[in-house]
Formats: sequence, structure tokens, C-alpha cells
Amino acid sequence: GRVKFIQEEHFSGIPLFLGQWIKTDAAHVWELDIVFSQHDWLKPTHELIFPLPK
Repeated sequence: GRVKFIQEEHFSGIPLFLGQWIKTDAAHVWELDIVFSQHDWLKPTHELIFPLPK
């Protein structure tokens, strides 16, 4: 969806989450998965990979 910018407050409320690029076997190779979120409606889709694989 769109991000609504409140010009008077110089603010745009967006959900705070952490994503990490995950290598896949798909044709596009990389997917951005959510690895952390404090929102009930935005669930993580992958475990955090740390340290990054080589």
C-alpha cells in the first residue's frame, strides 16, 4: 500500500520491522523476508541468519 506523509508533522507512520535477504532456488534468487517485527499483524517469515553465510 501507500505510505501517507503528514506534511505538518514531517512524519509518515510505517510499521517497524527488520528484513533480511534470503537466497532461494527461485529464478529471481533473492527474497526479502521479515525476520523481526513487534506487530501482531506482521509476523516474521524467516529466522534471522547471523552471521551471514558466505
